[in-house]
Amino acid sequence: MTAKTALQIFSVYASAVFGITNGAMAATIRPAVFVGGDFRNMPTSVCALKAVEAMGVQQNFIYAQVQGTGAWGYDEQSVVIVHAFTVPGGLQIFVVAISSTNREAERLRNVIRQHVFDGPYNPLQSSVYRTTDPTRRQSPLAVHWGGTQTAYAQNKFRRCATDTMLLNNLLEFDDGNRVVFGTGQNVVVTAIGVQASRGTTALVIAASPMSFVAEHYRNSVRANIGCVAFDTSRHAKRVANSFGLASH
Repeated sequence: MTAKTALQIFSVYASAVFGITNGAMAATIRPAVFVGGDFRNMPTSVCALKAVEAMGVQQNFIYAQVQGTGAWGYDEQSVVIVHAFTVPGGLQIFVVAISSTNREAERLRNVIRQHVFDGPYNPLQSSVYRTTDPTRRQSPLAVHWGGTQTAYAQNKFRRCATDTMLLNNLLEFDDGNRVVFGTGQNVVVTAIGVQASRGTTALVIAASPMSFVAEHYRNSVRANIGCVAFDTSRHAKRVANSFGLASH
């Protein structure tokens, strides 16, 4: 199976499709996702090449490449996306590590973040890294991602992203004002929003063992993250109950 990519910043399409797991196992597996972000004063080209080096050279990924203002790559069990938002004075950079286990997702988030943020820059690093071992097989996780522009300010993003997760029957929780997660039985959706000159620039990443599930949630959350008003109180209770949790 091949991987296909394109870039969406604002209205251009972006996705990455990886191998798909079939059967009952795929219906219950939920990927682990760890996110780390910070500000750095560096060009997007430097950020992107450092990300490729961190994934390909240092972590021995099967494949890694520059894409837009960042990079992405994968190995046998994980997918990592590094995305940089241009802000006054530099970049707001996020490292999103998706894996089959919490331990590996956290480890990759940490080591790749460390190199991208504070590691040395190699200007000779190629924009594409590819393993020379033909026997290695890519991650069975499917990951779709895409960006959009919203009209509202950064300080409203968390509420809008939270409501959107609930609207899509996902159990939501946030990590500050810029990152909101939504989880289902076999999917994890991550929404990241950063203040732009007008409104907020958002990136939506959906991961699942099944490509059609990841694509559906990427599309639906991205389409609804514009904060259309609706009453979430009853919806939140129903979603919480479906996961055996008290409503919040």
